[in-house]
Amino acid sequence: MKLRGLAAFVVLAGLSAAPAMAQNARTVFGYEDSDFETSFSLNFPALGITSSSKVFYTRFKLEIDELAGTARFTSYEQEIDPLILPLGISTGALRVQIQNSQGTYNSLTNTFVTNDDYNITFTNDLSSFGFESPVILPAVSEGRVTTDVNGDRFVEMDWQGDGELANSENPSEPYKFTYKCSTRSRLADSAEAVPALPTRNACGAGILSAFGLGLFGFVGMKRNIRRRR
Repeated sequence: MKLRGLAAFVVLAGLSAAPAMAQNARTVFGYEDSDFETSFSLNFPALGITSSSKVFYTRFKLEIDELAGTARFTSYEQEIDPLILPLGISTGALRVQIQNSQGTYNSLTNTFVTNDDYNITFTNDLSSFGFESPVILPAVSEGRVTTDVNGDRFVEMDWQGDGELANSENPSEPYKFTYKCSTRSRLADSAEAVPALPTRNACGAGILSAFGLGLFGFVGMKRNIRRRR
């Protein structure tokens, strides 16, 4: 009877400790910092093509567990102004959401690294480029939680990755592309403290694009996106 009683006590103690361990995780709420120009860029090195555009807004929930040393995005929402692709075709506004996120957190440096899958939805039809909306882009996010002299907290972060655009004329040499989003977001302790979404002005396109050479042979090729790990 004593052994059974001890066993029951151990089980109950373990059950009561489980919620306490879960409570070590905290969630911070991020939103766009109007004092910082956030941008998203898409680069085709072999074609000499780079397109960059402004991020209209960013909203996320970042879960941090300092004791476990983990971090992950439980929610990520972003709207990006149109990008210009080869042949001058616009993506239209892009919407970014996160599907999967797992990573680590270093409490000594207040930094985190997460491996994420981003769901990208295009406004315009990009099927001629092999982009069927939505596209899943894997990325690695590297960020840092900072506090300024006024006590305001921020997350400074880059998320970036790469992929391939199939080359039907030479399958062994696909066109490689990279993408990168650089952000700085303000942090709030609750969803209620996050301000309403910003409103667009009449001009609101915000496209910054630079094109080089390398379009020769691009027209008429079969274009397919292949996810690359």
